[in-house]
Amino acid sequence: MIPIYTGSKESLLINHRISKHVSPHMHHNIEFIYVTKGTLELGIGTEFFHMKDGDFAIVFPDTIHH
Repeated sequence: MIPIYTGSKESLLINHRISKHVSPHMHHNIEFIYVTKGTLELGIGTEFFHMKDGDFAIVFPDTIHH
């Protein structure tokens, strides 16, 4: 599950997606990542994190990640 902050202080948009490769990118908003099933490789900056069921990550604004 990849919640995406819409830029509004009153709302939080939550998308449930099947993981796939995403090229390195950057957002100006915070991003929350929660693994509901399976595994996910999360790259933040030059570090990689192996995530599995139940793991939660926060990607802070203006941080390159994929």
